[in-house]
Amino acid sequence: MHGYGSAKAAFATMLQHYDMELGGKGLRVHNLHLGAVFTPGAESSGATRESMRWDEEGLCGGFVLWLCAKGRFMRGKFVWANWDVDELEGRREEIKKDADLLRLGLVTGGLELFKRGA
Repeated sequence: MHGYGSAKAAFATMLQHYDMELGGKGLRVHNLHLGAVFTPGAESSGATRESMRWDEEGLCGGFVLWLCAKGRFMRGKFVWANWDVDELEGRREEIKKDADLLRLGLVTGGLELFKRGA
């Protein structure tokens, strides 16, 4: 799984850009982690049913229904299907207020780091 992490980060960033470009046109973009479901692929990579706590197969579908019905404030965010939707709704204003919350990106100190003596 060498390139998995970098590919996942690149894809997440691409989805954030799609959201910025298309969000004003009525399209909602969510970067959704489906959860960890025990599949034949997981088993072939060495995982067992006992190796971790697996998510139920229907979890993602239920989360997507919530996103469609009530999750507009999560537009452009990185979300996991196994997150508690009641907690997310309780933090709605915080999530809406902070444009960078639940997004992937590179955070730097800005150009002042490159000044002499810094």
